[in-house]
Amino acid sequence: MPMAEDEKMPVDRRDFLRTAAGAAALVATAPVSNPALRGPQRGALSPVAAQQAPASGDPAISKMKERVALATRMLASEGIVGSSGHVSMRIPGTDHVLVGPSDVSRDVITPEDVVLVDLESRQLEGNRKRPDETEIHTGIYRARPDVMSIVHTHPIYSVVFSVIKKPILPVHMHGAIFAEGVPVFDSVGHINTRELGDGLAGALGHRRAVLIKMHGAAVVGPSLEEAFVAAFQLEENAQQQLLAEQAGVKVEPMTPADVARCMKQSWRPESIQKRWQYYVDKLSLKA
Repeated sequence: MPMAEDEKMPVDRRDFLRTAAGAAALVATAPVSNPALRGPQRGALSPVAAQQAPASGDPAISKMKERVALATRMLASEGIVGSSGHVSMRIPGTDHVLVGPSDVSRDVITPEDVVLVDLESRQLEGNRKRPDETEIHTGIYRARPDVMSIVHTHPIYSVVFSVIKKPILPVHMHGAIFAEGVPVFDSVGHINTRELGDGLAGALGHRRAVLIKMHGAAVVGPSLEEAFVAAFQLEENAQQQLLAEQAGVKVEPMTPADVARCMKQSWRPESIQKRWQYYVDKLSLKA
């Protein structure tokens, strides 16, 4: 019997491809009826949290969602994130965080897909599902009031250092921003509990980036653009270091004077904006 017109489910091209009986098929994802109850870390919203939740139509919030989605698509286009990985922004003056969802391909995420969570990792708004690793973001935000944006990536070269147990050194001009070190959180697997989120934040400390052993990285910043650009510079520096070490000589890091000079030359607001715009323009050419 054919389906009634109002029973047909529209196919959403942003959902992941799933296979059944050896044939690929698109599966529409139903909206979350009560997102606050999804997952073990979510519970009913307190009256205070519900009162503080910003309206979905707030122009400032809408603009932030656009930037989260754009940054995610650019990271995916460059291979820094793949089928997983996510970007978040803390909403200034609140304990609320905008973060990319788990159930939309990163290459095609839109502002409408971005979800809202609180610092307890409870989903407040959004028809999509929050990331399984929301605690990567909320754990760091709880510990670091200065952080306003976090990028969780799966970088190929950087993660190698968590496998071979060697430190990432500032060996490239753009790597000067990591002169204080890139620590490794010694836990393999997803950061999906409060304990792991707090542990990751503890490993990060005051630094700009932390590696998750044999998994990925979390890169932070006082702005989305800064966290985004730093994520690229971490991977570039790691690649340069690995290539240099293949020459069979001891790799010497930058001196403190080198670091200071490179920071002054290449980590200015205009330098960060230049790199951000480069990836914006590059992605637009692919559209």
